[in-house]
Amino acid sequence: MSKLPLHHLKELHITGIQADKNARLRDSMPMTDEDWNLAKWVIQQINAGYWPEPWGVAFEYGGIGPKFEWRSDEEVLSQQLPYLYEMVHH
Repeated sequence: MSKLPLHHLKELHITGIQADKNARLRDSMPMTDEDWNLAKWVIQQINAGYWPEPWGVAFEYGGIGPKFEWRSDEEVLSQQLPYLYEMVHH
């Protein structure tokens, strides 16, 4: 990841990655421990000054409409958003 042109970082998008029922990887899923560990590492890189501070951090989860209902649980948002907020605002 550090080989990407991170000096251009403007927005940081945080999302969970999981396999769906057909074993295809999907984004906008609930965060797993592995996802949180990666997010923590990214925030550490920013806080240490290795990467620029983005102007915004987006939590990408679920979606709108019937197509996304199967992965749009309010309980996930109520648990994971405060955790992300604390991570970003340490």
